[in-house]
Amino acid sequence: MSSPTIKSTIIFIYLFFISNQVFSQTIFKKGYYLKKDGLRVECLILDKDWNNNPQFIETKASDKAEATTIYAKDIDEFEIYENSKYISRIVNIDISPDDVRKLNYEKVPVWELKEVFLKVLFEGEKASLFYYNDFNYSRLLFSTNIKPIEQLIFKRYIVIDTKISHNLAYKAQLIDLLGNDQSQKILNMSYNEKKIIDIVKSFNDSGVKEYTRKEKRDKIELKVIPGVSYSNLTLISDKNRYPFQNQIDYRFGFEFGITVPFFNNSLSLITEPNIYISPSRKDTRNLDLKDIDFKFVTFPVGIKGKTFLENKGNIFYKGLYDFGTNLDALVFERKVSDFFIFPGNNFSLGLGYEKGRSSLEFRYVTNSNILRAYTYYRSDHQRFMIIYGFRVFKK
Repeated sequence: MSSPTIKSTIIFIYLFFISNQVFSQTIFKKGYYLKKDGLRVECLILDKDWNNNPQFIETKASDKAEATTIYAKDIDEFEIYENSKYISRIVNIDISPDDVRKLNYEKVPVWELKEVFLKVLFEGEKASLFYYNDFNYSRLLFSTNIKPIEQLIFKRYIVIDTKISHNLAYKAQLIDLLGNDQSQKILNMSYNEKKIIDIVKSFNDSGVKEYTRKEKRDKIELKVIPGVSYSNLTLISDKNRYPFQNQIDYRFGFEFGITVPFFNNSLSLITEPNIYISPSRKDTRNLDLKDIDFKFVTFPVGIKGKTFLENKGNIFYKGLYDFGTNLDALVFERKVSDFFIFPGNNFSLGLGYEKGRSSLEFRYVTNSNILRAYTYYRSDHQRFMIIYGFRVFKK
């Protein structure tokens, strides 16, 4: 197996490990479920902070008990206290895809009768609103005190070639629900989930109960991340190798992260703009080569996953792809030839511990071919980093 293939395999396994750790970041929380016979069972429910509506839930009678899997067909509803509520119903769902690349020519919905968990957005004395999200589409549904649950109809479809039209039947449904005095407002309203939630909520004079997560979501974070790097550097031409001294390099930058709105705050999209400084290093074979020193500005982007620990700290994992550019042009001499060095794009993998505002990370950076501008020359430049982080902003 070639070296690039080995490195790609290692990276894939690492990123799979990150994903597995992130997606398993779930906690059993207090709640209940309601059996089909009306019996209410207090229990612990595994909170997966679902993006798509769950197909099943896992419950425990106590912390030490074995987990039990429960499907939509088994119960009428479940609730995680101060978090979310789902009801189990058999409803017609329009399974037409929302992706513009997969639209069909049918104006009418493609109905499918499904037994599913519907997320309760709010319950009211006159009307309640529900949400269903699948990989291919998301739907709003409503019910009243005299009408069973039905989906609000909004569908995009193709008319001619790439021209797209819209089935706006949801407007007639809302006018039928709210009355003609709201008709002008509804007719002028675009299909917007927040607007629909607000207008249906206003139909209830009082007694609306909303189900939203009470725990705070950390959306934006900014950290200062200085660090040191132990790096090697070898220049390669055909079968000739020109090794330079291994040495300590330096970097200073920032980590900017945005937490995704699910998975219990355990997954972030991050970027790390920084300056990388490599002081002068000599070749190890006393060849006619100029000492090399360089400065790069690099822009790693990627994902950061966290495993939360009982002592409030967390272990984190990073997978990054690095885009680089020269901060200063550098030339080294090999006999009569001059070479310009450019930062190469590469992957980096990080593992660290974070508690409070501070963190410590160990990172491996794959090979940067700093001679990528040349056909017959290449380089081997790998780095092992120790990076300290200090959070300066969190919102």
